[in-house]
Amino acid sequence: MKKCNQCKKIKDDKEFYYHPQGIRKLASHCIECHKFIAHKSYLKRRIEIGDEEWRKSRRESMNRWRKNHLEKAKEKNKFYSKLYGKKYRENYYNKNGKRLIKERIDLRIEVINYYGGKCECCGENDYRFLNFDHINNDGSKERREIGYSNFAKWLKINNYPKNIRILCFNCNMGRQFYGGENKICPHKLKVID
Repeated sequence: MKKCNQCKKIKDDKEFYYHPQGIRKLASHCIECHKFIAHKSYLKRRIEIGDEEWRKSRRESMNRWRKNHLEKAKEKNKFYSKLYGKKYRENYYNKNGKRLIKERIDLRIEVINYYGGKCECCGENDYRFLNFDHINNDGSKERREIGYSNFAKWLKINNYPKNIRILCFNCNMGRQFYGGENKICPHKLKVID
């Protein structure tokens, strides 16, 4: 039995973390108090640096850990796949037995058709090749601010914003990487040259 320095309650030794310099090799405060202190510290730090910077630092930290502990990361993936894999697969179906992935594709086709149903540059109309493109080249900024995972659903909920158009993958990537300062599709650059 040991007394916690924070809550002043006498608790069993099992309710304290191990600490090499502590009395009887136990921390000075109990696990419950430790979690409270850690959470307070986390909130203070997050407020100090801001949410955007916080997310960025957490991503960098996680990527660094995965890079340095590749085998452990693979083991964790296998563990969570076994633990939640069945639940994850079950979530692919709704109550009617229809696959949610099919619903998602149907919604995507519906939104693509609203915006014209084909690539504005080359005329490609197979939905599997089509992308939503931000006309003002502010897509990454918008994704950071909003953080959506299903863009077609977001577009529909927000009444189909006017700053979106449909481009095929080739035109979209060509425009991004080879379109110069004005981000012009290579198809149109040929016409200009």
